[in-house]
Amino acid sequence: MTTETDVPASPEAHARKVIRNYTLVAMATGAVPLPTASVAIVTENAMMISHVAASFGVPVSVGTVAASLGTVGMLNLGGRALFVEGMRALNTLGGGIASIAISALGATTAGLQTWGIGFLALEIARRGGAPVEHREAAAIIESAKASFDPEALRREKEMEP
Repeated sequence: MTTETDVPASPEAHARKVIRNYTLVAMATGAVPLPTASVAIVTENAMMISHVAASFGVPVSVGTVAASLGTVGMLNLGGRALFVEGMRALNTLGGGIASIAISALGATTAGLQTWGIGFLALEIARRGGAPVEHREAAAIIESAKASFDPEALRREKEMEP
């Protein structure tokens, strides 16, 4: 049974909750020390974009988010993912503290990227599904990076009824 406290007050509040939850999931996935974890994170991000769009009842696609980021933005995200995947591959040769550090790096990178993509999808949804200019997309991503606080996200989730 759904109660009034279960239903977010606005599409914006619902979308922010979606972004938070997918960010936490991406962090858990990113911590997995397997070279293929990024594939799962890409899938999770695509699902998040769809759920953010559904919060507003507008179409937002992965393609619209990618178009807003532009080539440089996509290369930046892809470069980070490749770095983490390379570290995971090297991890198979080592272990111990290196494994913990690589898992932490993977979790943080996945969370940060998901958080930024989520807020970009949110802005696109606010605009009815229209892409944003590259410079504005970069500013949205930078603002999201500045507000990224994994511990605050966990506490917020824990406080939910």
